[in-house]
Amino acid sequence: MASEYRAPDAHLYKMVYDQPHLELEPPENEIAVVQGALRALVSEGILPTSTYDLRAFRAHRDAVRKHFEIPWTAITPRMQRLLYAINAIRRPQVMIAAGCFCGNTFISNAGAAVGPGA
Repeated sequence: MASEYRAPDAHLYKMVYDQPHLELEPPENEIAVVQGALRALVSEGILPTSTYDLRAFRAHRDAVRKHFEIPWTAITPRMQRLLYAINAIRRPQVMIAAGCFCGNTFISNAGAAVGPGA
C-alpha cells in the first residue's frame, strides 16, 4: 500500500533557488521535519532506524558551503538533510554520478561516506 509523508508546513516552505546555502528555518525545525520523514521510512521497513549523526551532518553542510559553488539548486535544506541521513543510515557500498549536472544532489547522498565525519 502506498503511503505519503508530508511536512505540516509544506505549503509554506519556500526555496530560494539562487541562494542554495540560505538557512530557511531554525535548525530544530528542519531536524524535526526530517525526523518525521525518516520515521515514516522506518515504519514502512525502508530504513532500520532514523538515527544519524547530527554533528557530522553539520560539518558536511559547512563543508559544502565552503567548497561548493552552486549557482542554483532545487535541493532544499530539508532535502539535503534527508538525503544525507538516508545514506548515513544505509551506508551504500557503491555510488556513482558520471556526466551529470547534479553535484549538490550527489554530495548530499555521498557526504556521509566521504565528507567530514565519515
